[in-house]
Amino acid sequence: MKYVIDRFEEQYAILENIESKEIKVVTRYCLPTTSLEGTVLYFDGKQYSIDEETTNKRKEEILLKFQRLKNTSN
Repeated sequence: MKYVIDRFEEQYAILENIESKEIKVVTRYCLPTTSLEGTVLYFDGKQYSIDEETTNKRKEEILLKFQRLKNTSN
């Protein structure tokens, strides 16, 4: 299953399932130490790992949307 980190709240991470949009709250210490808001994680049933390819793709898509919005507001 793939999740995106929505936010951190104290010692917890709020994750959103990419497919079902369900919210999951986990202890942030069970995530890879380099995890940030917006990071895409893969959960294999035992541990979380960062999905670098999907994370980078999502970042690029968000940046493009932001640039389009910025250009249309001028």
